[in-house]
Amino acid sequence: MFLTKLLVRINNLIMYIITTPIPYTNAAPHLGHLLEGLYTDTLYKYQKYIKASKPFLTMGLDQHGLKIYQAAIKENIAPEFFVDQTGKIFVDLWKKFNVEYSEFVPTHSKRHILFSQAIFRVLQKNNHIFKKDYKGLYCVGCEDFYAPTQLTEEGCCPVHLTKPIEMEETNYFFRLSNFENEVLDFLNQVKLKPSNIANEWRSFINQGLQDISCSREKSRLPWGIEVTNDSSQVMYVWFEALLNYCSALFTESELETLADNEIVNKLRDQYPIDLMYCSKEISKFHLVIFPALLVALDVPLPIRCIAHGMINDDNGIKMSKSLGNVITPEQVLTDYTIDETRFIFLHEINIFGDSNFNRDIIKANYNTFLANNLGNIFTRVTTLASKFGYDLSSNESSYNWDKYHDFFEEGDCKLAFDEIFKACSQGNEYLENTKPWELSKEIDQQQRIKEVLGSSINLLKDISKHLYPFMPETSQYLTKALEGEIVKINPVFIRK
Repeated sequence: MFLTKLLVRINNLIMYIITTPIPYTNAAPHLGHLLEGLYTDTLYKYQKYIKASKPFLTMGLDQHGLKIYQAAIKENIAPEFFVDQTGKIFVDLWKKFNVEYSEFVPTHSKRHILFSQAIFRVLQKNNHIFKKDYKGLYCVGCEDFYAPTQLTEEGCCPVHLTKPIEMEETNYFFRLSNFENEVLDFLNQVKLKPSNIANEWRSFINQGLQDISCSREKSRLPWGIEVTNDSSQVMYVWFEALLNYCSALFTESELETLADNEIVNKLRDQYPIDLMYCSKEISKFHLVIFPALLVALDVPLPIRCIAHGMINDDNGIKMSKSLGNVITPEQVLTDYTIDETRFIFLHEINIFGDSNFNRDIIKANYNTFLANNLGNIFTRVTTLASKFGYDLSSNESSYNWDKYHDFFEEGDCKLAFDEIFKACSQGNEYLENTKPWELSKEIDQQQRIKEVLGSSINLLKDISKHLYPFMPETSQYLTKALEGEIVKINPVFIRK
């Protein structure tokens, strides 16, 4: 079975699937959105340019639901125009930060709608979806129902700290309760970081899973994907948003011509997801509901998952408009370039826990890692090489990149990035040990100087190559500077 799936993947030129949460487009992008885009882009670039694999990164936009409908009404424009406007902001942000992806699928696109409706029909046909009356406590901010025991002592949503509304209506439900054992098995087997997230959801499942609503009455929420053969219902925004990770594998023409069972069969052949990335705030949907949906479809489950933490202000307080402590991507760019900002998010933000966006610490580490280490060794070596010459046949200062690859395979961008700086430190140490500036004083050591500097240049070429997933513009600049005759490189990173 594994060999068959591997051959299918090879024939379709997909060897490594990466998914990232699709941003909800009711407001402007925040730092968490940028982190998700940069993190998965870096993994994608590593697979594509360093490993020469065939990665597939799917991105998109979450464009349905009550919050978006209300925001559009408030702006006095149609929801479809509202999501087009807000969606463009996210697309422009990814482009600005050189984020690459294989497919970009907004949930209001025709192919996503066709796919979601096909999957809904398959689940209905197999008795995984049924219709019933329901009454519960609903948080508009989370687009999710809460049990009274999940609320704060004040009866508020634990995320938004607002009181949920009581909602009573007739909906379709997904039989989540049928998949307790399968989801527990998934949590026990999946390579998940941080591990405490799995413990949290194991405890939640052990209390007994409840069937979940997967539709809303259209009279209450006109903006959504209509359920086939039931115009009174639209799909619950989280239900169809999770399916976005799957719809990206299909073209619109395929979905218009393939039968429902053929669509599911192709999905089985292409999956599993190799790395699924999400935030801890939405981990229930990704680590409980999404695996249950895949099991119901008999589709392979994700191999590795990472649930990143929150980015708080420098005092550890959650950012919010009401507190006036929100930092936007645009504000970061007033002090740092695109690649420098990528460094901040890929090296200074702890994806396995919560992080404080402390400007003083970020500035100090920028100087330590970029200005004093990475930038310094390139200026230092090219200055010496342009003065004394170099022999590129020497490689005695080469770096062992095994850990770099190991960390990337584990999805740990920060530790992989640290290997870049360790290579730079090794290069600086090599220069201190060989002292080419001292050798220049001895006539019979002129060839030795060239060997030392040639070896150093070869190390720099290796560093600039491995830097590409993290800082593509800087990598390209340094790579080009090391081609042909070597001349002094001016400081790439100025101390701040």
